[in-house]
Amino acid sequence: MTTFFTLPKTKRAVRKANSTDNVHIMTAFSPAIGAAGSYLYQTTGAAVALHEVVGHGILGMRLTSDYPHGTGPHYWIAGFDEFHKIEHATSPIDGIQKSCSWLFIDHSKNGVDGYASQGPDYHPNALAKYLGPYGTEAWISITGSIPGLVVNTACVATGMFLRHKYPSLSLGLIFFGFTNSLIDSAYAWSAACMSSSELQYNAATGHDFANFAIQMQHITGVHATLISLSVALFWTGLIPLVALGIYFYQNSHQIDWVSNQLAVKYWLTQCFKNEEDTKVFNQLWQAYQHERTNNPIAANVNPNDCLNDPCFIQYLINNMPKSMLLDTKKAFLTAWQPLQAPSKLESTLAYATLSTVIIGVISQVLMIFAETIAPYLLLPAQILQSLMPILSVISIANALYETQKDLLCPDFHVPLLAKALSCFKLFVTVAMVVSMIVATFVPGMQLLFLPAVFLGTLLTLSLSFAKNKVIQNAFKASALQMDTIPSCPIAIQQPSNEAHDELESCDHSFRVA
Repeated sequence: MTTFFTLPKTKRAVRKANSTDNVHIMTAFSPAIGAAGSYLYQTTGAAVALHEVVGHGILGMRLTSDYPHGTGPHYWIAGFDEFHKIEHATSPIDGIQKSCSWLFIDHSKNGVDGYASQGPDYHPNALAKYLGPYGTEAWISITGSIPGLVVNTACVATGMFLRHKYPSLSLGLIFFGFTNSLIDSAYAWSAACMSSSELQYNAATGHDFANFAIQMQHITGVHATLISLSVALFWTGLIPLVALGIYFYQNSHQIDWVSNQLAVKYWLTQCFKNEEDTKVFNQLWQAYQHERTNNPIAANVNPNDCLNDPCFIQYLINNMPKSMLLDTKKAFLTAWQPLQAPSKLESTLAYATLSTVIIGVISQVLMIFAETIAPYLLLPAQILQSLMPILSVISIANALYETQKDLLCPDFHVPLLAKALSCFKLFVTVAMVVSMIVATFVPGMQLLFLPAVFLGTLLTLSLSFAKNKVIQNAFKASALQMDTIPSCPIAIQQPSNEAHDELESCDHSFRVA
């Protein structure tokens, strides 16, 4: 007969429960906090300052112009004017009213929140001559929105990477970035919805995206309406695609296939073979028995006898060293199919592939500066470009190595669909690398670089995600049949697939035979 008893909750358990409740409350309010932060970011003038000063002023005008000492672009930010009004408040109540006005009220005048002008003392520099008058005008127009795009992308990307460890902060950052992105995208779409005559008129009156489309029409010969539509689609789709790419990356690791519960069960069947693991098991068993019975001395037990004790399994998940849990998952994958287990060689080659993209982007930027306004950057740019062929070969070798492993695995481990996806990923990787090399070394092909990197990276991540999902299904159909641990008779939260997630305990309730 099986009976149950419940130990009184310790202060630590109570604090943990209260902390969990607070986390849930914060997580529920995080989207609203992120959206509210985005609203204040717009109304206080911070977003406009980033757009006008950092974007148009520094990236645009100062980068393409030479100014005499002590001079530069001129700026006006409506939100900053409202802030300075607080300094001249005549009373505390007036100060509060002006502060609320600065924080919560739109300060645009005739639809304008701010502006940046080149001023009377600028002179086009070598970069401006390299770009030409149309190219310079297009660059200055588009740079206003680039810093905001970078900030929003960084917020969403950071939020995606933190979503398991800090869910409240993660949601706040994601909503902050997406809300700002929607506002900026609306500005881009306002140009995309204009007719040709409207584009001409609004370009002359200061609409950044309209002016960019008109100037690029002069350079490329492509109709301004099509350019404005393409830019609007890019501005709208970049951040969701980045978030999707990070999601694919985070869910394409083989180590996540093995649940915490299955890993602990496998560890129990293997720990007696290793002296260190046996020592860890005995320590955890003693602690478990002491917490359950308050008996400082607990009898030793064979690890295999614990396989059917779901509460001890849960205790191990919560308390065994996380590095040991991770190593156990790798060992289980190796036992299931050695070719699918993570390897140091594969990780090294993957970092080399990432380095190819990063070094390629940096070398392109440095070469443009070296040929225009910073000749001293020519040597670093050439050194980085010389590394491109070597890193490209390593990237292709990484894709070949991964494809070879998949093809050598039996079909019941790696189905034919997964092998086909792996081969297609190899093709995409080769195409991306070749396009990057062509854009780097063939004159006039530089515009091919960014589309190749962006589309190639997104496609490889998507294919990796799809391939791993197919293999994971095969894994569940075979390896997870070993997972016969009964359900814990006490209401507990089931363990997740995340190797480092903190799981809920059994609330100090245990079964006693």
